[in-house]
Amino acid sequence: MDISDYIATGAAIVSVSACAINIWQASISKKHNQLSVKPMLHFDCILDNDLVLKIKNTGTGPAIINNCSLYFNEVLLGSNSQEIAYNLFEELEVQHLGGRMYIPGIRQAMPAGESYEIMRIDAVISDNQVMERIMNDLTLLTIDLNYESIYGEKFDISGPDFS
Repeated sequence: MDISDYIATGAAIVSVSACAINIWQASISKKHNQLSVKPMLHFDCILDNDLVLKIKNTGTGPAIINNCSLYFNEVLLGSNSQEIAYNLFEELEVQHLGGRMYIPGIRQAMPAGESYEIMRIDAVISDNQVMERIMNDLTLLTIDLNYESIYGEKFDISGPDFS
């Protein structure tokens, strides 16, 4: 083996090493990018004059909502916002109080830092007995939410926890 063979072998080793380091760096960069745009959804219940249930994205990236299902006492409440609202307000016996429901649509994006009001029951706090009964009944409510990041990572959340 003469000197040119050693030089060629050294160049090949340097080239393969540079390629391996580049691939490793790309995988680290992808992992960093995924973590920097990871959504994180959670439920928030607010008792002001009204009872408000929100879903918040406290993550660093948008959440793409794939499915949102509401159950009361383990029974599916319906397939659309109107049917779900009617059935839930009937189960809670609050039709007379007035309220609103919003169910996020399939493939709906929820930006980081955003919150959606899922349910509002008007003026529930004015009557302590009614409020106590509703809060007790809400322990039977379960919301299953499936969502994903912009990188396609899938997440599930189930709640809220009223206990």
